[in-house]
Amino acid sequence: MFANYLLIAWRTLLRDKLFAALNIFGLAIGIVACLLIYIYVQDELSFDAHHAKAHRIFRIQSHFNFGDQSDDFGLTQFAMVPTLLQEYPGVESGSWLYVLDKCSFTYQGQSFIEDHGYFADTAFFRTFDYQWLRGGPHALDEPDNLVITQRMANEMFGSDEPLGKMVERNGRILKVAGVIDEKAFNTHIVPGCFLSMLGMPPQAKEQLMQGWGQVSSYGYLVLTPGSTAESFQPKMDAFMKKYILPFWQQDAGFKGTMRFNLEPLRDVHFNNDLIYDTPKKGNRAYVTLLSIVALLILGIACINYINMSTADATRRAKEVALRKVSGAQRGQLVIQFIGGSVLIALLGIVVALMLLKLALPGFNELSGKEIGMGNVLSGGFAGLLALIVLLIGVLAGSYPAFFLSRFAPQLLLKEGVAGAGKQRVRKVLMAAQFAIALFMVVGTLAVFAQLQWLRTNDMGLHKENVLLVKMPSPHPEDTLKWDALRPMKTELMRESFVTAASFADNTPGGGTQRWVLRAKGPEGNIDKPLPAMSCDADYPALIGMTFTQGRTFDPRIPTDQDGSIIVNEALVKAFGWTDPLSEKLYVPGDSIDQELRIIGVVKDFHYTSLHTPIEPIAIFQGHPRYGVNNLLLRLAPGDVQSQLMALEGRYKALQPNAQWDADFLDSRIAELYAAEDKLFRVFSAFAILAILLTVMGLYGLAYFTARQRTREIGIRRVMGAPVLDIVQRLNAEFVVLLGLALLVTFPLAFYAIGRWLETFAYHTHVSPLHFAGALLITLMVTVITVTVQAYRAAVADPVKALRYE
Repeated sequence: MFANYLLIAWRTLLRDKLFAALNIFGLAIGIVACLLIYIYVQDELSFDAHHAKAHRIFRIQSHFNFGDQSDDFGLTQFAMVPTLLQEYPGVESGSWLYVLDKCSFTYQGQSFIEDHGYFADTAFFRTFDYQWLRGGPHALDEPDNLVITQRMANEMFGSDEPLGKMVERNGRILKVAGVIDEKAFNTHIVPGCFLSMLGMPPQAKEQLMQGWGQVSSYGYLVLTPGSTAESFQPKMDAFMKKYILPFWQQDAGFKGTMRFNLEPLRDVHFNNDLIYDTPKKGNRAYVTLLSIVALLILGIACINYINMSTADATRRAKEVALRKVSGAQRGQLVIQFIGGSVLIALLGIVVALMLLKLALPGFNELSGKEIGMGNVLSGGFAGLLALIVLLIGVLAGSYPAFFLSRFAPQLLLKEGVAGAGKQRVRKVLMAAQFAIALFMVVGTLAVFAQLQWLRTNDMGLHKENVLLVKMPSPHPEDTLKWDALRPMKTELMRESFVTAASFADNTPGGGTQRWVLRAKGPEGNIDKPLPAMSCDADYPALIGMTFTQGRTFDPRIPTDQDGSIIVNEALVKAFGWTDPLSEKLYVPGDSIDQELRIIGVVKDFHYTSLHTPIEPIAIFQGHPRYGVNNLLLRLAPGDVQSQLMALEGRYKALQPNAQWDADFLDSRIAELYAAEDKLFRVFSAFAILAILLTVMGLYGLAYFTARQRTREIGIRRVMGAPVLDIVQRLNAEFVVLLGLALLVTFPLAFYAIGRWLETFAYHTHVSPLHFAGALLITLMVTVITVTVQAYRAAVADPVKALRYE
């Protein structure tokens, strides 16, 4: 019996190949879109899920409130974790990381730079689980040990065995004791190089252990089974009052409030609200949005199938009548229809998997992921495919099955009864399809407009043609190497195309330090944690700062080196000054505050992304020995590749063992909007798929509509109706549905886009052009698609049309 049902279903497909092709490929496209987003969402949700103790690991957050300003940090004090482990039995274990930023290593005379370096305690790899290619969790138990990634091992050692290799960092020899696979798992800690904290210079470590006023490390606690973040919070509060608050009140004159709390490890990846946090971040709202998009596109595919299935019911009605006359029961007919739907769904899955393999490379490029078919062939994925087949088969097959099987045979043989009542359902489904397509197109246009606005908005800085050159970081006591860096600026400026150069510790788009600065007045001290950066005297002019008061740094004035700062307008407003050049700020000290004289005020400029409002910022003239993290070069327009080659040659002449690491400032700033760029690319791709599915649905439905009205069209043609009139009549039915969809979709889209734009401190506005563009695109697609089928029906031989049964 089952084999007979399959044979009937297969013959039905072969009888109308256009119907079969539209359904199979329409479902395949919808399923591919759904699967791609499913894979993406699963990848995002997998961050830190692989750790055996993930449900008991928490990261310590720091929160400081200074009255009218509060700051939330992903970092905490270096000494917090080891001290908590000593004092509180509710902590099973813990670990902490001290971030080194970029690390430079030398091996066989060649220099290699790793962007993400850390000092890690010995328990780190026993707290967090990694895929070990060499070594194991005890790799950092020796002070001179080093753990690197597979990528680093390949760069430094090629095909040689990495384990046991000796490399040099800042005059110290380190041994590679472990190699991890950085691609095996998703983790919020970007894998790089991990140095044993046992090898941290004793003086530096002692200063950090005593530095309760400095947040410098990522701290993690593993709570005992049964303990929760809420139950442990009173101990965190007691710890803060015992160790941290007294230091801030007595030594720094702190008058605000502070709090330290535990953040579940699985939440870290999606937390974008902290300062000094790990860089690899996700966006839970975008994950939710893409999940909805996946369901909408799959919904369009299902609507296509249901619409075409019900539209084809007239032909199947006579078949059902004959089967009922032959003794078929209603249940058998229902199973037959649903079986046919399941068969089409299965064929759609097969085609979808082939398309998925072809689409994955392009999707990875769009989304920035590295997903392979290995991620696809998992138990959860197989379950999803089975669910899709079941839902499509039952939903798409149920309506025509139950509808047709309820009529008596004599009624089914009457012309028109099979189509009675179904027109309204098809129209509702088609309107829903239009609504989804309109929403996708409007959303894509809005995201594109905001992204373009972010890229082109005036930041208040000259970001074009500025090259950032990362400088080596010698050991603080290595005077010779520090002195060797200073001539670099002069040497690179020998190239005629270099119009300006400056050293700076931080750059736009790269973050800043954060200092507590104090203003003294009649009512007492006012402390504020403010962004701060140091640079040389040439930086304000190179970057294009505009002075509203005062002047820039003058290297000929000794006091500009240590006792003067430049501030922006936002800082002046924050302290309520009317004559800022007569004011002073102070860096709180243990006994004496360091005095800083304000010599200049610059117009506000965007130093970070436009997600956040402009903050007050203090600019110091950095020490010529230490403020050389980055060398900024303004280049004249020209052949960029030849300019870079010339600069690299001069750089290598002065630093033969150093690695050339340079990037343009506008590229660095563009990275601030990587999440929005990714959203636009992915959303655009799926908006195109939504339009494509809508076209397929329109084509199929217009085809069946024209076929069902063949006799009507023939009569109109015989009565003298022009072709254009028939085309307009068929188009009008679909345009009305588009108008109804518009009335529902546009208000929802307006609200959703407005809410999304509110996540930016600075943004464009919801424009009527977005909605007009979406309507125009969808209307053109609708009219062209329906016109093709309507024209074919209108120009057909009317004599044959009148004989149509």
